[in-house]
Amino acid sequence: MTKARIFLFVGFFLCAGIESQGQSMALAQSAQPGIDSLIELRSRAQTAAQAKHYEQATALYRQYLSLKPNDDEVRTALALVLAYSKQFAEATIVYKDILTRHPHDLDVQLALARVHAWQKQYAEARAIFEYVLRENPHYTEAKHSLADTLFWSGEDAAALPLY
Repeated sequence: MTKARIFLFVGFFLCAGIESQGQSMALAQSAQPGIDSLIELRSRAQTAAQAKHYEQATALYRQYLSLKPNDDEVRTALALVLAYSKQFAEATIVYKDILTRHPHDLDVQLALARVHAWQKQYAEARAIFEYVLRENPHYTEAKHSLADTLFWSGEDAAALPLY
């Protein structure tokens, strides 16, 4: 029996006062979200994010992740929404957590570097952008993001060739 099922079982038993383990297990299993409800929840979160309703998107992504905690694709979407809503510290934590499992994910590296740049942490951003470009010298987004960071930090001459 998984931890989630045990939790649901105990929760149902305590809340409903059901004495039969068979009935409790049936209730716990029926309370678990189905694939359709997860897809709907994720879709609603994406729609809210696209509409720039970041607080709503954050809540929906968190709800989704409470049901499917190992979904790093959704965790990445959550980090992006956090960054867009200027919750940079939390976005950084989420991106770094993802990178513990996927250290060579250049898209997540790029997103983390952007968060650093938006916080005017130019040295940290530059180091990550340069790492990404060493790994993939043809990554145009990384090259342009590095150029933006160099420009913002006052290094115009270094930025221009990258555009």
